[in-house]
Amino acid sequence: MNYLHSGFFFMHLRLLITLLLPVTLSAQKTFTGTIDYRLTNTDTSLDVRVQAIFIPGRIRFHMQPVKVPAGADIKEELLILDFEQAAIFRIKDKEKIVERENIGGENSKQDLPALQPADTSQILGQPVRTYSSGWIEKTEVKGTDTIKSQVNASFAYASHLSYPIPDSLSREQMVPLFTNGHVCLGFAIRVRSAALRFDLLSRAWQLRPGKTRKLSKLFRFPKDYTQRQKD
Repeated sequence: MNYLHSGFFFMHLRLLITLLLPVTLSAQKTFTGTIDYRLTNTDTSLDVRVQAIFIPGRIRFHMQPVKVPAGADIKEELLILDFEQAAIFRIKDKEKIVERENIGGENSKQDLPALQPADTSQILGQPVRTYSSGWIEKTEVKGTDTIKSQVNASFAYASHLSYPIPDSLSREQMVPLFTNGHVCLGFAIRVRSAALRFDLLSRAWQLRPGKTRKLSKLFRFPKDYTQRQKD
């Protein structure tokens, strides 16, 4: 099984993880700025850089592979999470297309087990609380084969970096990678099976606060791109 398909850890991450309901927020200002993440695995054959830009109501993230294992289907992607429109927009430069996928409501994908609070630590000088799923057993049938595996997912959310989102969207697809009401500064997904031992690790390495007025320009769609609804 190829767990390095980009859809595995973004589009189908919901099959492995979830969040507790967002923690109660203090009267913190919503974080606005840019965070650079590095996505790796334990044998360092994978190196992907992800830049996430946060403004109120929207997150823009750009994934750029630096090094990928042979056979891995990981490619450059540019997406915008729009919490006001309850949609994900994929900007496809080669085709000059902006593809919209609705999330939440009848499109909800929240069939997920719960994370539990674990330890505390610091990332980039920010205090974080880790939430963990514990080990989850999964069984998949592919043709005549039955594949059993165990998955453990954990996320580190910054206690002092607030980024509130609607409760109804807090468990949707890749949302937990970036926020549960507080900004995510790292995660680890560990997969174990008879044929596979794989760890996918993400950690923020740079954080730059910014201003909404300046950053919002980066969320505009190119005028000559066609917009379409994902089937």
